[in-house]
Amino acid sequence: MKCKQCRNTIKGQKKFCPECGNNLSQQNETKIKKPLRKKLITFLTLGLIIIIAAVAFYSIGKNKFTPENKIAAFEEAVKNNNVNELMDLISPYNNSFEVTTDSTAILLDYLKSNPQKYNQIIENLNQQLKAMETSSEGKYINYATLKLTKKGKEWLFFDNYKLTVIPAFIELSANQENIDFYIDNKKIATSSEKGSLEKSEPLMPGLHTVKGTFHNSYISSSQKVKMELFNTKEQSLIHNFEFDLGEVDVKLYTEEDYQLYINNKKTDVTLEKGEQTIGTFPLDGSIKMHAEKEYPWGTAKSQIVTVDNNRLFLEDIYVLTEEQQNKLMKQLNNTISEYYSSLSKKDVSSLKGGVSENLIKQAKKNIRGIKEERPKYTAKLLKAVYDKTSFFHTTYNEELDAYTITVEAELTFHEPIRYFDWLTGDLEKNNYMRPTALTVFYNEDKEKWILDQLEMDYFSISNSESKTFEF
Repeated sequence: MKCKQCRNTIKGQKKFCPECGNNLSQQNETKIKKPLRKKLITFLTLGLIIIIAAVAFYSIGKNKFTPENKIAAFEEAVKNNNVNELMDLISPYNNSFEVTTDSTAILLDYLKSNPQKYNQIIENLNQQLKAMETSSEGKYINYATLKLTKKGKEWLFFDNYKLTVIPAFIELSANQENIDFYIDNKKIATSSEKGSLEKSEPLMPGLHTVKGTFHNSYISSSQKVKMELFNTKEQSLIHNFEFDLGEVDVKLYTEEDYQLYINNKKTDVTLEKGEQTIGTFPLDGSIKMHAEKEYPWGTAKSQIVTVDNNRLFLEDIYVLTEEQQNKLMKQLNNTISEYYSSLSKKDVSSLKGGVSENLIKQAKKNIRGIKEERPKYTAKLLKAVYDKTSFFHTTYNEELDAYTITVEAELTFHEPIRYFDWLTGDLEKNNYMRPTALTVFYNEDKEKWILDQLEMDYFSISNSESKTFEF
């Protein structure tokens, strides 16, 4: 060490300086006191900083974690239409209820669309705040709303306030079995028996879409309602779906098998002549049915019938479309004219491809009779009245290996010298009419109807179901 007075270097432990006699023990005490003073100052400074930080921490925390701030944050989240902010502010009532983005969006949409309900929630929260300040919070008994509650601690010391969702439930029933229940597009249950109640999971306050659906292999029929859950005394709201369902019997008036269509969609149900039960369907008019069959010339389609009772009649099925009917009737007009022209000329060579070999044989036989009995016989087609109900039916002829239709027609001819027997006629004008059954078959190779038989018959044609051609 060195003497503080003379700066002499001193070796060993001495009380006095050998050069100047300075008291070295006092010098050592001064050196010891200086480090202690510095440490004390440092300690006091740190303590002051900690106290200031603690005061600041308490002040910030006390102002930050207040119920007023929580309500204000709720108002801001709704104002900004911010689902995530709102989701951070609310918490479930218990573990059975989960606050999700979708459920929070339902609440937010409801509050934005219903300002009165939103104002009511804010008023309720402020009333709860006042109750907390006076320690008279009481028991909250309403459902489908929000409650201001203390829940845990923030920063270890400060009460954490939460907006707790008090959920409610929806209970659904139906007057039929096997009705699927949906809430907000989520299936919750299927009715096990008529009138049984199926309870939903806890639901967020708001407007919920509730749906009951009946379905089978062919159709799906639904009913929808909107149910409002908000600030209710009841824990559950109940809705009962009324479905008008029943087993449907379909009666088909045709010799052929047809395929059943429901709401214009093809099913695997093959309809046969007569009556058959096809299953359970809504009888409220929401379902429409018809029958179709594919033929070589196209599709035959029944009328579309609305299902509003247990029995369905599929009748009056035209095997030809309106356009096909008109085309065939015009073809028959030409063929019949050619046929009687061949009788007048006593020559079948004028008959073209619209007749069968069988009809040509019939023409030749008639020509032989005319030559013997009425050699001056002539006939001209004046009028043809067709019964359109003839196009309701077709049969498959095994011998011809083709579909046939028998078309009923009232044919009027000018025939000065009669050869055939006529049912009615105008004797003065020599105009005669007779009902005639015209049998045609469809030639798939030629894609054409061929006249095969022309026979006199006895029937009358209703004007409402007829088509008339005059020449």
